[in-house]
Amino acid sequence: VDLSDSLMRSIKAQVAVDALKALEKQFKLVEQELTSLQDSLATIMANGIIDPERQAEKYYKEYLNALLKGNKSQLSILSKEVSKFGSFGAKHVRYTFEIDELSTQLNELRKNMVVARIEANQEIPTRFIIDRADIPDRKAYPKRSIIVITATLSALLFTILLLLLQEHLKQLRKSVR
Repeated sequence: VDLSDSLMRSIKAQVAVDALKALEKQFKLVEQELTSLQDSLATIMANGIIDPERQAEKYYKEYLNALLKGNKSQLSILSKEVSKFGSFGAKHVRYTFEIDELSTQLNELRKNMVVARIEANQEIPTRFIIDRADIPDRKAYPKRSIIVITATLSALLFTILLLLLQEHLKQLRKSVR
């Protein structure tokens, strides 16, 4: 039992260690990708695109006001700002979404790594032995004499029952004739 238990534990530990290595590798890849996306987002933010929805709404309102007023200098400045949203706005939204997704994935990987570490380091046996078997002081079986007496009495009772049934059937046959 002890040998099979230790063998089972070592196999499970090896599988858990391999799974932990794979999780750590995946964690590093996701972390690198997340860092790359954060750098790309920082570059876009350096170009002035912080919150594309609100900024675009603000610039378009100012652009319409300048257009209605006929202010050409303000129109040229605002058209340059609005053109940034064409190239950077969609990237900002995409990077933000991907960063959120990768952050969620990173948290899940972190949780899975904790579980894998626990499984790799655990020493919990797979079988729990409550009491080891030992030789009893006296027999736990009923005595042979009790078995013999019970079997003899049962056979005797069954024989009497069969004889009574046979006599009863004979009497029924005689009464029917």
